[in-house]
This record gives sequence, C-alpha cells and structure tokens, in this order.
Amino acid sequence: MRIARIAATVVRVPFRAPIRWSGGANADWTRIVVEMETDEGLVGLGETLGGSVAKALIDTEIAPMFLGENPHDVERMLAKATFVPLYHGKTGRCAVAGLEMACWDLMGKAAGQPLCRLLGGRLREEVPFAAYLYHRNPAPDGTGSVDTAEEVLARAEELVAAHGFGTLKYKGGVKAPEEEVEVLRA
Repeated sequence: MRIARIAATVVRVPFRAPIRWSGGANADWTRIVVEMETDEGLVGLGETLGGSVAKALIDTEIAPMFLGENPHDVERMLAKATFVPLYHGKTGRCAVAGLEMACWDLMGKAAGQPLCRLLGGRLREEVPFAAYLYHRNPAPDGTGSVDTAEEVLARAEELVAAHGFGTLKYKGGVKAPEEEVEVLRA
C-alpha cells in the first residue's frame, strides 16, 4: 500500500459574533482537512490548523515527502519532514501533524479496526465534550456581544441548558484580572 494522493482543503468556520481571547479577536476559525488516498483506494483523513500558509507548506514541501510511502512507515516520513517545523515553527508542526493524522487513520482502516485498537485499546465508550466560554464582540448586526460577568454567566447557562455540557472552559486573558476573577466566581 502506497500513498498516491494528498489533498489539503482550507475550511473557514465563521462565528455568529467575533470571539475575544488572549490571542486576539477572531471572526472565524480556519482549519485544514487533509485527505490522503492510497493506491488501494483507502482514504485517510487528518485535520489541523494553520490556514492557507499551512496548506502551502503541505502542498509544496510536506506532501512530496509522503507520496509513494507506505502510511505504516509514519516515522520515516516524519524524519524526512524534520526541518519543516524547525524552519516554519508552529505552522510547520501543524502542517506535518495533519498528514501524520491521516496516516494513522489509514492504518486503522487498513487493519479494519478503530484506531484506538492500534494505540492500546479503548479506554471509555464516550468522551464528554466541554463548552468554551469567550468574551465576544458584537456581530455586524449588533447582536451576540458577551462582555460582562453576567453576560458570560448567561451564555454558560444557555450552553448547559441547550446541550447539557458538564464542563465549561473560560477563555480569558482579555479583561483586567479582577474582572476575570469576577467571571470565574459567577
């Protein structure tokens, strides 16, 4: 089995209202979906961040290192790609990770087993999800703002009621420390 084709697609997920966090303000998140096809017709999927810059690295630098290889030889391909993260930092690491993930997906599909079986077995039957709580700027239509402790609390209650989240992760770093402590207390 050999890797015959690699396609990286940038996917933009817009937010209803821009989020604020310690990394800045974002109106959307961008991810890359990696499709890796073998000469036997299996398709493995990977996902990563990095946007158009990571896609360019995948298309021009990393995919050629993986093409023609057996997806089971992931360590050899990672060794060939060692300098990508060195030269391109986090974007390079993310780009390589998307292809590595697709290789692991192919290994599970080739074995006819869920990937967890190849990595030591299933630990649990379900994985709980956590909700992220962000401060939010208003959307272009003026709605969606979340700024005060009361508004963050209302958003938390809304998420729990609508989806049953048992864990909430507050993404702070945008307010004065005293205000963020107030949000956490709420």
